[in-house]
Amino acid sequence: MKVLDLFCGMGGWSKPFIEDGDEVWGIDVKDFHYPGILIKEDIRALDGYGFGDMDLIIGSPPCSEFSKAKENRRTPSEGLRLVKEFERFIAEAQPRAWLMENVSQMAKFYSPKPIWTFRIGAQATRHLWGNVSIPLSPQFRFPNRILDTKRGRFYAKRRGLKPFTGQQFAEIPYPIARFIADTVKAEVFTYNSEAKS
Repeated sequence: MKVLDLFCGMGGWSKPFIEDGDEVWGIDVKDFHYPGILIKEDIRALDGYGFGDMDLIIGSPPCSEFSKAKENRRTPSEGLRLVKEFERFIAEAQPRAWLMENVSQMAKFYSPKPIWTFRIGAQATRHLWGNVSIPLSPQFRFPNRILDTKRGRFYAKRRGLKPFTGQQFAEIPYPIARFIADTVKAEVFTYNSEAKS
């Protein structure tokens, strides 16, 4: 399976696919120690036509502007531009499956309905958009973590654990990424292959 992770960051979405031996590429403007094959480039400078052989394109456009939109009461214009770039890339590449993740606040500015909602902390809800059917899923809860909104850091409740940095806070927790990887493989690829034979 060939997977492309847009706005890949530290590769939270990519890790389960890499573990499974899939061919995984990531695109981002900076290298955050991405575990797959990295294309260090701005998505706005690339066209999706060159990635027409990808089975799955998944990505998380930067969410900081959507997260702050409620506080500064402004429309997150740059954030929406990057979401539109993600949509353009998908339209050009035409992958069999695609998924886009972002913070729940994005739904206030983006009209398509999310296909799945999940929590990664006490105050951190995320949405997933795409063309994949997500079945009823387990509840993912991370009770030992809380968000300190004054400092903008993710802390562990237990003493002695260091706070998460902004980039670590943005990374998708592994159990969620694993669930999505397994769902995509079972629902989209295995089912479609068996239906054709």
